[in-house]
Order: sequence, then C-alpha cells, then structure tokens
Amino acid sequence: MLISMLALAGCGGRLQPATTAQLMPGGGKTAVVTVEGVTVMARANAWRGFPSDLDRQLTPILVTIRNDRAESVIVMFGEIALMAPNGRRFAALPPQTIEGTVVEPVSAFPAAAGRLEVFPERDRAPLDPAYRMGTGMSSAPYGWDAGYGGPTYATVRLPTKDMLARALPSGPIRPGEIAQGFIYLERVGPEGISLELVLPLVDAARGESLGQARIPFVFQ
Repeated sequence: MLISMLALAGCGGRLQPATTAQLMPGGGKTAVVTVEGVTVMARANAWRGFPSDLDRQLTPILVTIRNDRAESVIVMFGEIALMAPNGRRFAALPPQTIEGTVVEPVSAFPAAAGRLEVFPERDRAPLDPAYRMGTGMSSAPYGWDAGYGGPTYATVRLPTKDMLARALPSGPIRPGEIAQGFIYLERVGPEGISLELVLPLVDAARGESLGQARIPFVFQ
C-alpha cells in the first residue's frame, strides 16, 4: 500500500466514537460491543509510538478483543474496515504491506534509528518526493545537524518496527484470552463523515461466522 504524502498532508479531523456508541465505564473514549461472547473494544487517537504523526498518514485504532466463549475465535483481518453510509470502505492494511514515508524531527528518532536522510527546518517544505531524491538532503548518523542552526528532519520509511510490534496479533484467540494491538486503516476523510468499524468474527474450529462486531464512529 503506497501512501501519498502530498494527498494526505492537508487532511484534518479526528476519529471519535459516535454518540450512539457504547463506551467503556469511566468516561473514556473506548467504544465497546459484545458479539456471541466476544467483547471488542476500540479506541481511536491512541497511537503513542513511532512515528508520532502516524495518524496523519493512516488511521490507527487500538483494538482489544476478549474471548469469553468456550471455543477459540478468529478475527477475519482481510475484512476489517471502516464503512461509510455511501458504501465507501476504508480497509485495514496488513502492516507488512504498508509502504511510504513520513517526516519526523530528528530529535524524535529512537537511538536505534541508524542512518537518516536529514534536511534543515527551512527546507521542510519537501513533502515533495522529488526534493528528497535530489542533492538537498544528506545521509548522516542519528543526531547530525551539520550546523544548520535549527531543528532538522528526516524521512521515515513505513512500516516502522514500532508499527509491526504494536499491531493486533493474528491467529486464534483461545477461551479466556485477550488480544490487543493496533489495526492500521486507510486514512479517513472528509470531515463530518459517519463510519462504522466492522470486525468479522469466526469460530476457529468450525469456521462458522459468529457475526460482526460493529462500532459507530464519526470523523470530525
């Protein structure tokens, strides 16, 4: 999945549970639904990993699934999506297939980031890939500022190790188990759109559908 930085740079708005969503007790923003003994919790705007502005490029949602059934269940990852009333589908992307780049301040990089493509703040305008391919950037070790006299930025290739490590694990969820992690969906827009997060659930042993966990959201 190739992410277009130029197309996404101006997107605004945030994903929030709709007023019709059932929320977890305590006044938080975690929406919850139970289907056939499987409880699914979803929270938007929960990403605190690297890169820090991932929600400007994708729609990460933290999902927690608790299996209270006597049998194992499977989430059909290939069918997870945010669905709009007009039928538009913002699909969940397998983390390993995500491609593209984001821009981060060098100071935000983990120490293990290695060698980076760095450019000065005054030249940050290049969300333009042509600039990054030219001579305006230099390859340098983490923390290098080359005397630019201000903060420097670097391109980050997706997916990052953080994204892979924090992804919702695949595979059966056994009785009594809880699975938690992020799903990475296509970037949502425009603002004001009503959406429904759909997660199909299947009995792992019999392969029979248990139905869909459906949680209403709004992008505003």
